[in-house]
Amino acid sequence: MDLKDLRNSYEKLSLDQNQVPNNPFDLFRDWMLEAVNQQISDPHAMTLATCDAQHRVSARIVLLKEIDEKGFVFFTNYRSHKAQDIAETPQLPLYFGGKY
Repeated sequence: MDLKDLRNSYEKLSLDQNQVPNNPFDLFRDWMLEAVNQQISDPHAMTLATCDAQHRVSARIVLLKEIDEKGFVFFTNYRSHKAQDIAETPQLPLYFGGKY
């Protein structure tokens, strides 16, 4: 198998900077609604990456439960490694992916 030849075209979608709302969460809500309407499987599944005090990165899938004025809300066990990592380094990336 030759992986370098695997490629999808993503040209059908674009982002017009003149139509982007001031609040990025509004834009995300639009995108999420579009994913739900397109019947994307598990559009609320997101990859959450954290980093511990020794700068070791860990990633896992969590489910988005809501979006509020503070940001993205998901549930976790406050005693888990994930929660400890978030307490130490609260800035973290989220990745939403799906096949369109």
